[in-house]
Amino acid sequence: MRSPLTGVVFALELTHRWDALLPLVIGATAAFAVSALLLKRSVLTEKIARRGYHLTREYDVDPLEIVFAGEVMSSDVLELEDDLTAAEAVAAIGPAGASGEAWRQRLYPVVDANGTLRGVITRRALLQASTEGAGGTPMTELMVEPTAVTHGDQPLRHVAELMARTEVSRLPVVDRDDPRRVIGVVSLSQLLQARQRDQVEARDRERVLRVRLVAPRWAGG
Repeated sequence: MRSPLTGVVFALELTHRWDALLPLVIGATAAFAVSALLLKRSVLTEKIARRGYHLTREYDVDPLEIVFAGEVMSSDVLELEDDLTAAEAVAAIGPAGASGEAWRQRLYPVVDANGTLRGVITRRALLQASTEGAGGTPMTELMVEPTAVTHGDQPLRHVAELMARTEVSRLPVVDRDDPRRVIGVVSLSQLLQARQRDQVEARDRERVLRVRLVAPRWAGG
């Protein structure tokens, strides 16, 4: 259990063999050393890890396991209709360097008139088509099938593994009941929000007690 001193105290309390203190200390220290050198985790967290809850450190659950895609995804997403041309799509996004959400978005779902997802296109592909004389090309010829999609109730660990497996940094988030309806887009940078939230909570739990010491003043001194 990686608690050598606790083990020694428990053994002494149960047996009242105070003369065994030195052998207990040696045995508990040796057991702790073997556990720390040969095992990744203690017996207290090994079963938790085997259930799929990967621990970043002892007694601490990976924040990617407890934060879901729906909590960090961008829900205000610009969708491009499939009958638009590349030039019209670029005009809908706005001029280069604009400060709006549409320009910061880098993956655009392409939908039909009913809002059904048909494909995706990146901002780079749109700009490249418009600058290379292909501004009249319709979205149906420029879009590609999404490499993968995720759902809002998926933990970020699943999203991170999906991104690593498909080698993409952005995924459309679709409705679980209607897989062709987009509800948002999640990016690799948004996965860091879970880690940032964990760090903020850790800092907030730390409270520094500041004590101001005032030296006594003696009368007549």
